[in-house]
Amino acid sequence: MKKSGLVLSAVTALTLFGMQVPAFAHGNGECKADIENFCKGVEHGQGRIHECLKQNQSKLSSACQTKMEHAKQKHLACKADKEKFCKDVQKGDGRIKACMKDHQAELSSQCRAVL
Repeated sequence: MKKSGLVLSAVTALTLFGMQVPAFAHGNGECKADIENFCKGVEHGQGRIHECLKQNQSKLSSACQTKMEHAKQKHLACKADKEKFCKDVQKGDGRIKACMKDHQAELSSQCRAVL
């Protein structure tokens, strides 16, 4: 998968389903400089970058803070749908994203709106 596709999949999965935000870990987008400044020595994976960003939230750029807040809103809007349709789906490799896509027509209007 191309890097941009991987980033998009990671962002979607994370932001929608309350997981860590690996797209930030890939060093792209609004949080790239913040990751380099505050999380440079943090090992990627298992939400460590996202946790580092949360710990440094007051120091983050406004663009990164906005990105993280948007991710939180998506998570909140889709939390019930994720639990209803994908609770037994193992996290990782885009499986939750695929599950949600399979149930797109059945998702709540709030979740569909943020997707």
